[in-house]
This record gives sequence, C-alpha cells and structure tokens, in this order.
Amino acid sequence: GIDWSSPVESFFDVSLELGADIQTLNGALDAFVRPENLTGDNVYSCEVCLSKQCACRREQVREAPRVLAVHFKRFVYGGEGATKIVQHVEFPAALDLCPYMASAGEGGDAGVQVLYWLNGVIVHDGESAGSGHYVAYVRSWDGGQWYCANDDRVKEVTPAQVHATQAYLLFYSQAVTDESDEAKALARRDRRNALQRERRRLEKAARESSRLREAEKKRSARAAAKAERKRCGRATQKAA
Repeated sequence: GIDWSSPVESFFDVSLELGADIQTLNGALDAFVRPENLTGDNVYSCEVCLSKQCACRREQVREAPRVLAVHFKRFVYGGEGATKIVQHVEFPAALDLCPYMASAGEGGDAGVQVLYWLNGVIVHDGESAGSGHYVAYVRSWDGGQWYCANDDRVKEVTPAQVHATQAYLLFYSQAVTDESDEAKALARRDRRNALQRERRRLEKAARESSRLREAEKKRSARAAAKAERKRCGRATQKAA
C-alpha cells in the first residue's frame, strides 16, 4: 500500500514559478499542484522509519481563503545578483480555485466551484530587485471601475489596460454566489461596523466617566486641604 502524509501549513500568498512554458495564471497554478517525484539526491527523509525513501510530493490548497494573494516569482537570484523575468502572464478576471484544491475526501473544499473576482494588481516597474517602482491597480467594490494608483496620482483605467500589465502580485476576492448571499455579506459588514461604532462609543463614555471621577477626587482633595488649613489657622489663633 501507499502511505500518505498530509501536513497542513498556513500561507499568506501562493508563490508561483515562471518559465518559458508558463503563459497564464492557470498554467502557473497547474505547475504549482503538479506532483513532484522525490528520487535520487532529492529523496524524502521519512520521520517514521527514519530512512530516506522515494516519494511523491504535491501541494494543494486545503481551505479557500476569503482573499487569495498570488505572487509571481519574477526575480531569479544567482551569483551575479537577481535578474528579472519580464514575460507577460495572462490572468483572468474570474478564477475558479476548485481544480487546485485538496480532494473532498481529504477534508478540502473541492468538488464545487470556488470562484474569485480579481480586485487588485501590483506591478513592479524596474529591471532588478534592488531598484524600481511599484504601481497598484484597484477595482472599486461598488461599481467595478478600475483605478491606477501611482504614488499620489490616481486615474481611471480600463480592464484591458489592467490585463495588459506585467503583474507581480494579484489579489482575488472570493465571490458570492447570488444576490441573497451578497446581501447577507453586506448585512454582516453593516452589523460589524455597527458593533465597532458601539464599542468606540462605550470606550469614549468610559474614558469620560474616568476623567470625571479623577476630577471629582481632585476637587475633594483640594476642599479637604483647604478645610484643614482653616482648622489649623483657627487652632493657632486660639493658642495665641
């Protein structure tokens, strides 16, 4: 039989290799989940039998994140420093993550569509890792209009202009399936915002109450000190 080991690791982004045979995001994801045979000098060190064994290694996404960040490995580091891979990689406006998920039998979310909408693109403008400039493209959540943010300059751009860029980072947001789901998502956001406002109001009221208590303590202390001075003054006069 075959022994399976399925360690789970948290991740902030999916880092994808680039090459001459990779022209699209889906192609890069296909390469990411493609099984790799560990043989020869690259055999697997088994922690159970404490020996080196031939094995097959494969990476998949176990749980679909709310926001999927994709990183293209555009910089290759060697003896003479880093060189940049400048090839264009096509990326879709809508991405189905299902083909790259772990199987449902292993506890994953695979088996149904896991759709994402493209909402952000980061572009590195430069020839090396040590220099250059970053430009952001962001899609408006309410109207779908794309904007280019270049330092303090922001302008409207078309989807075609966005998809023609040499993407370095992509940001996809998980899509809601229908209007009712979207309404629920908006309702959850509104409730969350309302709770945050209420918490800030209570915190402000607590700070104000604490300030008033401290002020009252100071007034009481001053009044007590003044009364004590008067008492001492009367006692001195009687003694004289």
